[in-house]
Amino acid sequence: MKNSVSIKHVKAHSGIEGNELADRMAGQAIRDKVEGYAVYEYSDVNAVLSLSEG
Repeated sequence: MKNSVSIKHVKAHSGIEGNELADRMAGQAIRDKVEGYAVYEYSDVNAVLSLSEG
């Protein structure tokens, strides 16, 4: 449905690439003190995954 939100718990640090990517990006946003909405553009998933876990 277009106007609905679904929330699903995903175990952290379990090797799921998308979850690991989101974790790294969130940590980077916290370290950079990003406020508000930010668009992350990247061409190499491995570069983002190589960021520290924070």
